[in-house]
Amino acid sequence: MLRECLGRLPMDSAAFWDTAESACSGATSWAVVLSQFHVIEEIVVDENGAPVLRVQRPCVPSSFAAVRDRGNAATDGLYLRFGDPDCLLLSASTSAVMHVPTQNLQVVAVAIQDATSTDPVVSIVRDLLRDNGFFSNGADTTTSGWSFPDRLFHAVATYGHGYEGGYGATWAGLRAETAAASASSSARGDVGVRIGLPLDDSPLLGADLGIVLAERRSCRSYADRDLSPADLAPLLQRSLRTQRMWMSREGLSVAFHPYPSGGACDEITTLVALRGTAAAPDTPVLATYSNHTNDLNVVPESRELAMLVLRRFGAAGEVKGLPAAALVFVADYGRVALKYESIAYATILRNVGAIYQTIYLVAQAIGLGTCAVGGGWGDVERAIQGAGWSSRVVVGGMLVGWPRGGG
Repeated sequence: MLRECLGRLPMDSAAFWDTAESACSGATSWAVVLSQFHVIEEIVVDENGAPVLRVQRPCVPSSFAAVRDRGNAATDGLYLRFGDPDCLLLSASTSAVMHVPTQNLQVVAVAIQDATSTDPVVSIVRDLLRDNGFFSNGADTTTSGWSFPDRLFHAVATYGHGYEGGYGATWAGLRAETAAASASSSARGDVGVRIGLPLDDSPLLGADLGIVLAERRSCRSYADRDLSPADLAPLLQRSLRTQRMWMSREGLSVAFHPYPSGGACDEITTLVALRGTAAAPDTPVLATYSNHTNDLNVVPESRELAMLVLRRFGAAGEVKGLPAAALVFVADYGRVALKYESIAYATILRNVGAIYQTIYLVAQAIGLGTCAVGGGWGDVERAIQGAGWSSRVVVGGMLVGWPRGGG
């Protein structure tokens, strides 16, 4: 009966087919297709029928699947993630994931290190590793020179991973019966001084797009002149303001902006650090920009946090002195993960890239200077999370000011 069931499943693993041709006695590998989640799962059992480990991979067209290498050596991109109850063995060269109970890690270690072992369980595990892309013949030069974290990130962003349900829009949150979420709030919940920003409904910016594109530059030299909320208003409105919102048919609130964004999840909140305001010219403040209502909400007692942002971003942009303003883009990872399970973070980073370019072009058109900051904000993220945005991660930032000379 087991062999008959196995014969109906669309598996391409050598271990699977070898088992299907056998009498299904002793150590074996059998398979199930989790069609609801579009995942293929192979399970190794010992001679007593007890599960030893399992391998999962997304059920995707073969043209998108990882190339199965018939090599006999483990790839240099293996990653073991300890967990409870199972550890996860991942690789930068495959979308498959091997779930291994801690007590069975030795079996995997022997399968990787000892090609001469004839233990039946070890042999099947070795076949599964080979057939699912964990082994290599060493001839692949595609990722030569890559760092391991980048290779692993690229693999996940490209293929997804088996244990996460597959690539693309999987609607993981709906599958888990998560209640429909509204669009992200720009504020932490406490209400400080709210600054309404003027709206400019003119369809024109007064600048030729061709000229703007030709002259766009990162500005690292700024005039010693403060930037007021009113000065920032056209940049924030034209680049970030919500254009329209609705509830998607899948039950999630989505929002659309001047920049394109995968899933329209509205996961990005913009924090604005100012060197000073008209009310307190010498007191830096941090405010949240509400892209739905087009206003700033000044965070109470935020001087130290604003100073940290301005100093870190200014140093990253090689700006002398304290910048007039900085934008911090913080993301609600969970909102994107409700739809995009295995590529949530990759989607967020793509969205931030679109925000960068949109702000650059609008700033150039209205005479402001901007400079994107590429990283180095670990302490900024910890401080922001400690200040009330515990579920947010910093995914981007920009300096803004009046350019000095040519910028």
